[in-house]
Amino acid sequence: MKWILKAFFWILAFAIVSGIVSLVVLYTATRPTLRVIWQNCQPETITYDHNGYCIAVIERDLDFSGWPLYVDRRHAIVVTWGTQTNYGHMIDYSFTYNSNLEDYINQSQAEWTQDGVTFVEQDGHRLFFPSSMFTGGR
Repeated sequence: MKWILKAFFWILAFAIVSGIVSLVVLYTATRPTLRVIWQNCQPETITYDHNGYCIAVIERDLDFSGWPLYVDRRHAIVVTWGTQTNYGHMIDYSFTYNSNLEDYINQSQAEWTQDGVTFVEQDGHRLFFPSSMFTGGR
């Protein structure tokens, strides 16, 4: 009888430790990296309530929608004040590309106007951010 309790204890301990390790690995693998892939800052010719706004493409968390066949990073476009990308007007964004994603993103452009900023992909896709969405303390 004693050996059954000992075996049960060790199996339970192994299951708990395995579960904790699995949760730590899952958390580490899926948390957003917020790594900046591309960034363009407001030119001096355009003025808003403050100078120094930037638009950036950043890496986000993992997208498991195609699991187990396909897992990829999600991306977002964010307009921030300054170069920090953890706060600002952010939109999740999906790129359509045929080659290296980072090379494709690095060929993008930003068009700044008094009305806002437009992110322009190499293939012509455009995403407009009105200035009212990223100015005034946002």
